[in-house]
Formats: sequence, C-alpha cells, structure tokens
Amino acid sequence: MAIVSVYEVMQYLRVEATSEESDIAGMVATVEDLLESVCGRKWVVASGTSTRLYSPRSPNQDMIRIHDAVSVTSVTNDGEALSVATSSVSGYQLEPVNSMDWTGETRPYEGIRYINNRWKFDGYRATVAVTASWGWAAIPDQIHRAALVLCKDAWTYRNAPDAAAGLDGFLRSKAMELCKRYRREEAKAGIGGPI
Repeated sequence: MAIVSVYEVMQYLRVEATSEESDIAGMVATVEDLLESVCGRKWVVASGTSTRLYSPRSPNQDMIRIHDAVSVTSVTNDGEALSVATSSVSGYQLEPVNSMDWTGETRPYEGIRYINNRWKFDGYRATVAVTASWGWAAIPDQIHRAALVLCKDAWTYRNAPDAAAGLDGFLRSKAMELCKRYRREEAKAGIGGPI
C-alpha cells in the first residue's frame, strides 16, 4: 500500500487532466522515497511474516534495533530460541513497551531488549533472528497529510526558475519538520539502520 495514491494527489491538486497523470505518478514516487529517507523507515502496512537477521554492534549490547514490526512471533540469539521476559524469567522485551509512544499513539516495535542478558556478539556476524510481521498497522494520518503537502509543493514549484537547484533541499527540510515525530533515532542521528 502506497502512502498516497495518484488519484488522491490529483484530487488534492484539483488536477483533472489525465495527461498529467504520469507526471504526478513520478512525483508521488519521489515524495514517498523522500519520506522513507527522512524518516529512516519503510511506510508499508504489515502483512504476513518473515525472518530478518541482525548483528549486535558490541559484546555488551542488551538492546538491538529492528525494522518496524507490528508483531513478533520468535526471537533467537545465536540459534537459541528466547521467550518473552517475565518477572522471574529473563528473555526478550519488545520496545516501545505497550507498542505506543509517550502520547499514547500506537507504534510498531523498533527494538528488542534482552532482559538480564546480552546478545551474542561474534565479530559483527548476524546472530539475532527475528520473525515478525514487518511494517505498520496503518499509515499514520500525519504521514499521509505530509505526502499530500509535499506533492502540492513539488507540483506548485516544478516550473519555477531555478526550481531544480533549491526544490530538493526545500522539500527535504519541510519533510523533516512535518514528520519529526515519526523519524527513527537512526535517521535523526544521520546513521544507517540495523546491520
């Protein structure tokens, strides 16, 4: 599922000419790529499950960052299956706890903490396997609105003199502002995601 459809953008821009559709489709793809780059996450609705591998970055690491996941069905640490931590048993804890941010908005899990233990570090080998449903339960309204606003800006200024020189920087800055609540910590710090 895309963040916005070409039809939604055409309605938002009040463009009726189908001759503009391919240009708008290209603009939508560009804006969606920008939002993924700025936020450091894929904007997809989760469906199905698959397994992804992660590499601890140090010998004493108890937290590992993962891609957005709406549910996690299994976690292994160097082949050893882990259970969910309880008050008497060490294991893994999904974070953010309760799958929500401090405002109470539902969020996907972004990290897994190994309670009272450490992830197996083996020279950056991918020792942690996570099986999950990757993505979001639904695209947040703010991200949907941001895509529409950015498409409108790109459409409005596409033919302006020197548009190519300054438009990319303008759109990136505006995307950062519109989506600041949804930017992953890695994106804010300017570093890559999980390895």
